[in-house]
Amino acid sequence: MDNIENTKKTEENAPETTKEEAPKPSEKEEIRGYKDFVDAYCPEGEQKLPPDEYHLLKNDFAQINNRGFKSFQESTPGREIDWIGLYMGSRYGTVITTDEKGIPQVKTSGNEFTPQGEKRIQRFFIGLRGEVATKDFSVQSVNLSGNDTIVKEFEVNSAGYKLIKNIIEDAQKKGEQVQRKIDEEDEPFFPFYHSPEKNILSMNRNIEEGVNLDLAVNLVANARQVVKQEMGAKVKDIKVAFFKIADVMEYSDTDDNIIDTVTPRVGISIQIETKDNNKAFGAIRGAMGGTEILKRDEADKDKDYVDIVRALAKEVSKDAIDLDRAQSTSILGSECPVVLSSGVTGVLAHEVYGHSSEADVIITNKKTKAAEINLKGRIGGQVSENTKFNIIDTGLCNFDVGKKKIKNAFGSVIVDEHGTIPKRTALIQDGVQKLVLNSRYTRNEIMDGLTGDIRDEMVKHGLSGNVRTEKYDKPPLVRMTNTYILPDDENGKDKLEDIIALVPKSKKGVYLKTCDGGWVETNTGEFQISGRLGFLIENGVLTDKPIRDIKISGNLNKFGAKIKHIGSSKTMDRVFTGYCGKRGQMVPTESGGPILYVEDVKLQGGGKRYFERTVREYLRQHEEIEKGMRTKDNVYIREVDEDSDMDLTDQENLCVVSTSLPLEKEVRILLGKDINSDYLLGLEGDIIKNTDVYDR
Repeated sequence: MDNIENTKKTEENAPETTKEEAPKPSEKEEIRGYKDFVDAYCPEGEQKLPPDEYHLLKNDFAQINNRGFKSFQESTPGREIDWIGLYMGSRYGTVITTDEKGIPQVKTSGNEFTPQGEKRIQRFFIGLRGEVATKDFSVQSVNLSGNDTIVKEFEVNSAGYKLIKNIIEDAQKKGEQVQRKIDEEDEPFFPFYHSPEKNILSMNRNIEEGVNLDLAVNLVANARQVVKQEMGAKVKDIKVAFFKIADVMEYSDTDDNIIDTVTPRVGISIQIETKDNNKAFGAIRGAMGGTEILKRDEADKDKDYVDIVRALAKEVSKDAIDLDRAQSTSILGSECPVVLSSGVTGVLAHEVYGHSSEADVIITNKKTKAAEINLKGRIGGQVSENTKFNIIDTGLCNFDVGKKKIKNAFGSVIVDEHGTIPKRTALIQDGVQKLVLNSRYTRNEIMDGLTGDIRDEMVKHGLSGNVRTEKYDKPPLVRMTNTYILPDDENGKDKLEDIIALVPKSKKGVYLKTCDGGWVETNTGEFQISGRLGFLIENGVLTDKPIRDIKISGNLNKFGAKIKHIGSSKTMDRVFTGYCGKRGQMVPTESGGPILYVEDVKLQGGGKRYFERTVREYLRQHEEIEKGMRTKDNVYIREVDEDSDMDLTDQENLCVVSTSLPLEKEVRILLGKDINSDYLLGLEGDIIKNTDVYDR
């Protein structure tokens, strides 16, 4: 590309890390997931599906970036343009829900035809995001269309030029301010990281035509029917949602990354509310495939889709019945042994160890004077006394966790939103914090001060591929994808009852079967997992005495010492698929692991109802921040404050993960509602500042 000289100029003063040689990934590890995805839709001997209609725009974006780079480059300190990236995101597909009477409601993006008879796919949303790095960086977005609208390519290009111009001006002003602090206050500066990995990736293929509506409606109807049969008069409300969507991405930047991809996701969710106001939830979700994703479990591969969904509905119904008959117990309010199911283990991996491994979180923590823990200091240190304790994060769709093969993982991405192909990142290895999840913005700063083997491993690993957003109109953040605790196949027990037997007969304990999610505040280290359904353990045996609404709480720095046994791969019978909330953005994630035995865990009651309220309030307040209705230091979630020693300002860094995100909220996310772009594409192709006055 013709911006190479300018790019080299900005790299002269960059730290050594910008001159790393590109890692040489093994094809087995790095390419396997994408090849499987391509083979699923483009098998050998069959006609390949055509590219998505916008896939050539990435080349136009490269020209827009280069033109902006050359036209607005300045030599004034702080105003030099270091990097430009332009991203277009859209989504199409089908979402099916039911109304109060159980009648299916189909929401589909649909198709339209041009005057020439060319079929074009409509979108739930479509928009541009631009980013510019100087001594600081700026991110802005433009909404290209309303629902059910097609945008012409020349309109996209025109909007792209105008957007980049706006962002450059903003980034240069911010860069000047940073430069003054560097000059006057000797403030440390960490330049934007230019990865030696250059990715030209085109995996932008239309997924299979629409969805089999008859099948999808039948699945939703069968789920409701089973719940009614199993629960009868005990059921108060049934919500079922089926979705089959595709996220489309076109991206180019001045580091020579040129990307276009389509990422499909499929899922079905069942939520039951009983007459006693208890709620049970279950879901099958996955990515990188079609409806066959519903057969994620190897045992289901020869089963009918209807049978799989009916089995899910029966399980959720049983959980609801167990919740209704659950009794209070004196064990709540004390510390006791807890056995975590493989799904709950996933929430632990995500909240306690995943967020504390995100580079932007670590950097914020380091700069916060009132922070009670030092996340940067954990890198290279022992975070668990159990040397068999290992955690990985990977955006690959298919990967191995011990002897367990994970396929079509829900949090998977073909490429992250800075053009980086994801890797398998070892967050914790043998109880030691090894690597972190990073981005181009955080890479150089997180490396600062690291030495020895830890630094060498980070250099070798490069970018992890964890830059994600909820959709195009949100700023990119470092986010987890699929996070798993690895099993102990050498010493771990194979059966639940054998792990239950580790609980001393002299003590009562709890087996936590399901949970709604959890939260963590990374400056205090306080976390909580909101259990939905558990069972009492007595005399070293699992009883049929259900316990509901159990909250597990603890601290990042102390919890690792409590993990006493890690099960084998044979105990991994569940995965946690849900949505992670960070700074108000919800993205698909998956986590899991083997059954764990944990000692001296603090238990409290009231978890379920409080947690749902917590999620709703979290989303509401962060949406108000984005709309300028609330400041970051004015985040206050009452339920969290009551359960911990946090004050108001601590909650700015609150992260929430939810498997049972209220279904109406999940549907709004899937449909891309609540667009908060900086600019809107006007009816005449002009760009208009997004204000309350103008509504596209």
